[in-house]
Amino acid sequence: MKKTIAEVSSETLKCESVLGSLKVGESVSYSILQAAMGRDPQENGRGMLTSARRRLLREKSMVFGIVPGDGVKRLGDVEMIGHGDNVLTRIRRSARRGMAVVLAVENFAGLPEALKLKHNTTAVVLGSVAVLSGRPGQKKLAGKIAQARALTEQEVKAIAESL
Repeated sequence: MKKTIAEVSSETLKCESVLGSLKVGESVSYSILQAAMGRDPQENGRGMLTSARRRLLREKSMVFGIVPGDGVKRLGDVEMIGHGDNVLTRIRRSARRGMAVVLAVENFAGLPEALKLKHNTTAVVLGSVAVLSGRPGQKKLAGKIAQARALTEQEVKAIAESL
């Protein structure tokens, strides 16, 4: 019988169990995951591995990184911050490309007013992301964050809204 979308596959649960048993800094090889899941996590089991990683992040705040060609590693705090830097680099590049596409509109004057506003809003948001995700932008943000302590999600949103 086919599963509904909301159901988690048994392979995902098996993968989640293996990953969930790792301590910070430990890793598990793809071959062990394949034996547990019954699928190759680098091929047809990739989605299940991704689902297991996302579920563990959401439910247990456990973060995992991929060790290319080897397996999966549970990340520690310092590695998580490094991961955040990598994500910012990808986001900054994507924002720049998106802004270039939006700004390439040839006949801005011919657009309806609603689309002109959407165009400008989108360009400014993408530009802001590109600027704030760079080193100078991060330094500017650091000046807004007065305390070196863990911020709550609400505090992060409040700082972002104050910019």
